[in-house]
Amino acid sequence: MLKKAISLVMVSLLLITQGGCDMANIKTLYGSDKLREAYPKINENFNALNSDIDGIKSRVNKIITTPIDGEAAAQEIVDARGEYSTLGERLDEIEQSGGGGSAAEITYDNAESELEADNVQNAIDETVEIINAHKAENAKVLGQTKFIDLLKSNTNYKSITVKRIASSVVLFNIYLNYGLDKYVVYKFYGNTYDDYIVLGEIAIGEYIDSSPTDIQAIFSTGSIKEFAWSMRPAGTSYIHRFFPMHNSIGTAFKINDPKFIIDGIETDFTSITTQENISDFKLVQKVNYKHPDYSNNLAEMTTIHSIALDGGVDINCKATFLEDTEINAGYVNMIPSKFCKELVTGYGNRYVTIKTDGSKTYLTQERDNVTDYILVSSDMPNYIGCVEMKNLRNTLRHGASDRNEPVMYIEHRSNGIQKLYPYIYKDSLVPAGTTHRFGATYMAAEIPSVFDLI
Repeated sequence: MLKKAISLVMVSLLLITQGGCDMANIKTLYGSDKLREAYPKINENFNALNSDIDGIKSRVNKIITTPIDGEAAAQEIVDARGEYSTLGERLDEIEQSGGGGSAAEITYDNAESELEADNVQNAIDETVEIINAHKAENAKVLGQTKFIDLLKSNTNYKSITVKRIASSVVLFNIYLNYGLDKYVVYKFYGNTYDDYIVLGEIAIGEYIDSSPTDIQAIFSTGSIKEFAWSMRPAGTSYIHRFFPMHNSIGTAFKINDPKFIIDGIETDFTSITTQENISDFKLVQKVNYKHPDYSNNLAEMTTIHSIALDGGVDINCKATFLEDTEINAGYVNMIPSKFCKELVTGYGNRYVTIKTDGSKTYLTQERDNVTDYILVSSDMPNYIGCVEMKNLRNTLRHGASDRNEPVMYIEHRSNGIQKLYPYIYKDSLVPAGTTHRFGATYMAAEIPSVFDLI
């Protein structure tokens, strides 16, 4: 016990000599003291020394964790030496090695950026490549006519009406109302084979005795617009089946119920017959692709259809492949129309669309560089349809080798439908984990003498 007391006294004295805390007042013990007389002094001395120890702990913690007068604490400097004998020696080594490692040696967390790079150098290189690609893309887009802006600046919609048509199958119309009694209607259809709701006919009409009466369909029904991918599990001999439903074979099955959002509020759509005077409508769907001959889901698709008073329906899609998948033919943002007699591109090129012999016209000049396409007819010079392709680089898979060339073509169908196809997957093998984002805006409008303006 005496040795412990002496040791504690020595520690306290050391701190005093280095500017530490004040030393406890230790009471003197004499050899002639009787034990019962010395015992209280011993307790008092140890209490005082315990107080000193608490002070020592506080000071050591302060030295380790707290900067003093704007300089690093002593312990931090010691820790900074690492495996070197002095801090200066370590700094010399860093200077000689060019700053502690090249950009290729510094790891990069790509979880949020969606880059593939795993080190700083590759992240820089990948970013530069993306920037250069966007520059090249923008250079091709410059000089194009943005027809969608022409339509939006020459239309003025007053309100939106949502009307549910059927109860057994989700089937509803969205009316954009303008003028005294006119509208553009966007029709959505379900089916009994799978769960995916598609954008169908887009027409212009007027209310007669308060009843909507279509005058002209600009985009045709019975022909899908959003996407159509003919797929099967990789490495199998199954027949390729289209996603979503084609030829009465269902492949798109809901992950959860579709959401109907009216003016920002999710709505129980089954209770709606007609809802008027709204300004924004959204349909949100999430479905799996299920090949009829295979047990696992191959992909999932999230789709948002949005209609607001600025006109048109915005479609945004994201596909995520869950397993390796073969796509022998895949299309997005298709444009079917019987109304169209001429298809005009953002480059100003005009393609006559009156043949019905099943032939194809390839857009060799436009390739994958044009954002806007319009549908016009001299028979109805006040009506126009327009499609704007969003984010061409992602939507049309710029640079991919497994696309059709040329990517864009018009099919002149025997039933009178003229249909533009962006053919972006051809004999493709898509690895599990791949994502594909794509989208478009579809719009129909009445603009006086618009045919003469084009």
